[in-house]
Amino acid sequence: MDRINRVFVIMALLLASTSCSKDEAGNVDSNVDNKDFRMSMTVSDLSGKSRASVDENLPSNGGSLQVRWDKGDKVRMMVGSNPDDVVACDFSLIGGPSMGSGNFEYIGDRVETNYYYGIYPPMEIATNGEVQLNVAIDGTISQAAADDSHHLGQFRPMYAPPVQNEDGGNVLEGVVFRHLTSLVIFKVTNGTDETFNLNSIELSTSDGNAVFYSSASFNPQSQTEAVVSGSPSAAVAMRFNANGMQVASQEMKKAYLPVLPTGVFSASQLRVRAMTDRGEFITELPIAASQTLKRFQAGSYCIFNLKKTTTGITVEIGLQGWEDGEVVDVPVL
Repeated sequence: MDRINRVFVIMALLLASTSCSKDEAGNVDSNVDNKDFRMSMTVSDLSGKSRASVDENLPSNGGSLQVRWDKGDKVRMMVGSNPDDVVACDFSLIGGPSMGSGNFEYIGDRVETNYYYGIYPPMEIATNGEVQLNVAIDGTISQAAADDSHHLGQFRPMYAPPVQNEDGGNVLEGVVFRHLTSLVIFKVTNGTDETFNLNSIELSTSDGNAVFYSSASFNPQSQTEAVVSGSPSAAVAMRFNANGMQVASQEMKKAYLPVLPTGVFSASQLRVRAMTDRGEFITELPIAASQTLKRFQAGSYCIFNLKKTTTGITVEIGLQGWEDGEVVDVPVL
C-alpha cells in the first residue's frame, strides 16, 4: 500500500506541475495579446459636410464640403469601463488618404471598451477633463498653395461626445465627431487683365468690435461648445507661403481660414482687406450681412466670394450649414 500511495503522490505532483506550467504559459500569451490589442472604427461621410481638410473642388461648383482624411491623420479616443476609468488610445488612419470615409485602427495595450469619447487632433486632456484649443488670429496661419486645405488639420478641432456601450468589443460604435470651430472660405476671383499675388487676407469689424479669439477651453465629456478665453481682437487674418497665392486674369482660387466661435457682431459691419503685390484692397460688407451671420459658430462654414476689379474688390456671401444653427457631424460607425 505504501508503494501504491507513493505512486499516487508522485502522479499528483506531476499533474500539479503540468497545470502550473500551462497557467504560466497562458499568462505569458495573455500579456503578449495585451500589447497587441486591436480596436477599429470606420468614419463615413453620412453628413456630406466637412471635417478638417476639405474637398477643394466642391465649393467651386456649389456643392457641399466632403470629408477628407489625410495621410497621417490620427484620432484620440478616451476608452475605458466608465467615465472615471479611461485611457488615451490613438487611432491611426489606415489605407491612405480617402475622400468620404476612412478606416482607423488602434494597436496597443488592452482596454475595456464600455465607455469612450474622442478628440481630434490628438491633444492632452488635463486632470479636470479639459483640452486647450489654440487657433491663431494674427496672420501666422498660412496656406501653402492655392486651393490647398492641408494646413487646416491642427486648427480644426473636433470632439466625439461620450458613448456608453455595455457590450464592449473591438469595434467602437456610435461615435460622432463634431466641429469646435467655424470655417471661412475665400473664393478669390481676378476680374482684371493683370495677374496678382495675394499675400494675406484680413477679416475685421469696421467699428473695432473685438469678437475674434485665439484660445478656448473645452471638456469633451460635459460640454458641447468651446469656451473662448483671453482678450479678443477686432480682426483675424491668414497669409500665404512664399510669394503669395498667384491669381491670373479671370481665374478663381480658394483660401481657407479656421475661426474659433466668435462674439456677436450683428451690429458691426464686416471689413475685408486683401494685401497683394499690387497694393491693398479694402471693402466693407453691408450691415445686412452681419445681421444674417450674427457670429461665427462651431460646425458651420461661410463662403466669401471676393472679386478683384479695376477699382477695388467686391464681396458676396454664401452661407452653408448656418441658417438653422446646423451642427456639422462626421459619424463614426
